[in-house]
Amino acid sequence: MKIPLRFQCTEYDCGTTSFINALLYLYDREDIPIEFIKAIYKYTLDVEDKEGIIGKGGTSRNHAERLARFFVRYANTNEKINIKAHILCNDKVDLINLKSVIERGGVAIARVWQQGEHYVIITKIDENFAYIFDPYYLDEDYYYKDKEKTYMKCYPAAKQEDSYEFPAGVNGGGLCFANCRYLKKVVYAKDSTMGQDFYGCDNLTVVLPDVVVNPAIGSESDSYDGKWEPFQNCTNFILQGKKNPFMQSYAVSKGFTYSIV
Repeated sequence: MKIPLRFQCTEYDCGTTSFINALLYLYDREDIPIEFIKAIYKYTLDVEDKEGIIGKGGTSRNHAERLARFFVRYANTNEKINIKAHILCNDKVDLINLKSVIERGGVAIARVWQQGEHYVIITKIDENFAYIFDPYYLDEDYYYKDKEKTYMKCYPAAKQEDSYEFPAGVNGGGLCFANCRYLKKVVYAKDSTMGQDFYGCDNLTVVLPDVVVNPAIGSESDSYDGKWEPFQNCTNFILQGKKNPFMQSYAVSKGFTYSIV
């Protein structure tokens, strides 16, 4: 019987939980050797924090590799379990190698960076996305806004909705719209601030009603000075707003269309 994947229960056990989740994803509950679970808790949470408390530094790369090798040694002496492990480091960590493992029915345990080193599992990779299970549970709107809900943190790139409208009082944030393939229209709220918000987006209409455009740069000027880049690696944008010489000049410099509404 397959059982649901888990979330970590402390701030530190992402490695522990991701190894368990890899087993849960690959095997039925009754087929997972208890020795694997014991080994996971033995090898993980081995790093000290600055105060010398073991475990609060998470799980080291060395112990993660030792744990993977333990799985293989165990499987080599037990016919009932079939498992192999490939340890990828540095330039070996690429889409070709990751997809090769996953397409053969495997799962990738990835050590990533999320305000610190962190473990997740990757269960599928297609032409557009990598499908990741992150064991660090967050509120549904955590990535949308900061705690005070004053600016957009990160719009989910895989969200399959074609428009987003900023709530009143919420501003743009650094690269908050990155590689959003499904979005076709973004509407800023009145008097909201727009920063360097877009990266890798195409064919998008952005509505800017009375938007304060990057005031630190001095958007009150009549021409674009080349110092501000709100749309990085973006093509075929339509900008809509009130008469704004600065934004009109910027749109021309990017080859965008600017329509006055």
